Amino acid sequence: MFCFMRCSRLDFTQPDGLATGEAVALASSPAFSLSPPEAGWIGLAIEHPDADFPPVMMSKVFSPLAPLWAWSLALAWGMEPASCRIDEEGSAVYLIAKAGTAERLSFTLVRTQYGCRNEPERLLQALTWEEGRAQFLHRWSALWAAFFSDETLPWIEWERQEETSIPEPMRDMPWERLPDLAALATVEPAPWPREALIAWFWLLLSHHLHSRGHGCEFTQDPARYILREMAFARHVLDALDAARQALGLETSDNDKPCRALILRAQDIALYGPDEAEEPDDEFAGFSSGPLERAYYRAQQAVYELQAETVRALLSRLPIGEGCAFIDEQGRRARLVHRNRRRWVLCWEDGRLSEGDCFYQDHRPVCRWPVAEGPVFDEAALDAIDRRRLAFMRLGVSPLCVVCPCCGYPCMEEEDLEVNVCDICRWPIWSIVDRLPPPLDAEADEEGDPISPTLRQCRQNFLDHLDADPPEGREDDEDWNRDYWRSPQRLAFVRQAMAEWDAWLQNPDLKHTPEPVWMRMNRWREENT
Repeated sequence: MFCFMRCSRLDFTQPDGLATGEAVALASSPAFSLSPPEAGWIGLAIEHPDADFPPVMMSKVFSPLAPLWAWSLALAWGMEPASCRIDEEGSAVYLIAKAGTAERLSFTLVRTQYGCRNEPERLLQALTWEEGRAQFLHRWSALWAAFFSDETLPWIEWERQEETSIPEPMRDMPWERLPDLAALATVEPAPWPREALIAWFWLLLSHHLHSRGHGCEFTQDPARYILREMAFARHVLDALDAARQALGLETSDNDKPCRALILRAQDIALYGPDEAEEPDDEFAGFSSGPLERAYYRAQQAVYELQAETVRALLSRLPIGEGCAFIDEQGRRARLVHRNRRRWVLCWEDGRLSEGDCFYQDHRPVCRWPVAEGPVFDEAALDAIDRRRLAFMRLGVSPLCVVCPCCGYPCMEEEDLEVNVCDICRWPIWSIVDRLPPPLDAEADEEGDPISPTLRQCRQNFLDHLDADPPEGREDDEDWNRDYWRSPQRLAFVRQAMAEWDAWLQNPDLKHTPEPVWMRMNRWREENT
């Protein structure tokens, strides 16, 4: 059984040696509730009229909340059998889920007493019941989401009971990114070997383990901030190692050095540096002292180990063109093109997107393999989407953004520099961290209005070479007719488009057409 996140465990088999034949079978599902943090403990109460099961006392010492979140996600994705162990003082509680009858899940809740030395754990109490997957996940995820969104809970007491305590970071698990896990509870199993699914599960989890901050910014309390981040970093390494183990790979040689850097950052945050430390490394210019340098070293080591593990595993996973995935919002996509971790996806509403398989800009995404996805018919694409797809397959855009309006790539290398499309003035910034909108959508994913729609913008571009209405945009302070509709700029746009079209016939990633704004700036300098 893999030890995930210290003494709490998530495992994709049923625990060995637990004889649950004397379990009390419940005729209905028990109720769950959570107590506020107190003296380093959170109580998970299980209530049912036919059973008296004492609350599960979860200690910050054993860090139980991360495996509970991961266990919940495993059930949403149909990864049972899956078990989660919560260690108490002198005892342990297991939550076990496996396939039940009539598309229901069979749950077993077991409390055991630790055995002495090599003796097995002794069964103290066990409950069993059956419940629909979606029904359980709906009330289960609602319980945790409400608990973690309550900012009145005494988290400081939970974190700072002792001067030397490492903060319990698991309230920051991304429950809010999946507000209702039941939305994912109807996915069909992907035709992957189980060990491949387990490895992909851990890879996804490793990319989601990041703190929300909760107002504790680095500049306000660097030590507290770094302790929280390093706690997450340890869990990332656990998840990466679990992914490797699932496919029979040994622990990376860089795992121990990385953990040592994490421990060093934690020690400095708790006790201060042992002695004056000279800023003699690559992070000297980014920090003002040994604590910050230790933090940056550890974070960089984690990123490198994460990238190494992804490289090692992606070639071993059954991921190829035609595979189907579902994201955290329940949207399905078909993998159209793959260049290592740079993917092109066709979504069920016809949208095309390009990006990192684990991230949308800086935000991690859940892309779970499923059996069925949208039908992709390249021949049915219009001219703009065919052009977009050609550029996406070539990976020409540094930021993985090919304009959904005109179909030409955005060539900026920093997302902070992205504003509007250099050719058609469509608002590229709006899709740096999200999918492009559907053609006829009148609001984006945040509910903000889209006017004109993308389809209307495309027609505007075909009519007069920019995405704006014929009369322009009076509500846009950046709109300047003398610039955007100037004969010189329109001539440069036509020239750039012709060069891109010719480039597609013989692509050369080392030499791409010059951006329109550079042509326009040079013309201005020459004519002033």
